[in-house]
Amino acid sequence: MTKLTRAGQQAIESFRRELAGLPKGVSDEYLAVLSALYVRFVNLGRTAPAQDLELWTGTKQATLKGHLRAARQRGFLTKVEGKAGGQLTDKAIETLRGIDVEQVRQP
Repeated sequence: MTKLTRAGQQAIESFRRELAGLPKGVSDEYLAVLSALYVRFVNLGRTAPAQDLELWTGTKQATLKGHLRAARQRGFLTKVEGKAGGQLTDKAIETLRGIDVEQVRQP
């Protein structure tokens, strides 16, 4: 395994630990973090952001698509008709500000 591959895997594992430390279920915090990661992948020009989300979260794409739909319905992510995309809303940004990564519970 190359240093770059190892560093990437460590980043993914660290992200998954932080995600696991958020309140359980499809919480506001979870939806805000998921939305932010999704928007980042879209802005990087990733053609299949759901695949990237699956890699980073360890959650199946079908489930993630439902979570993204919930994020839009609950006001964390704007809609773009017919294609991947959207922007974080003020609600998502405020929720993200309230997450103290240092205080996230580790599994």
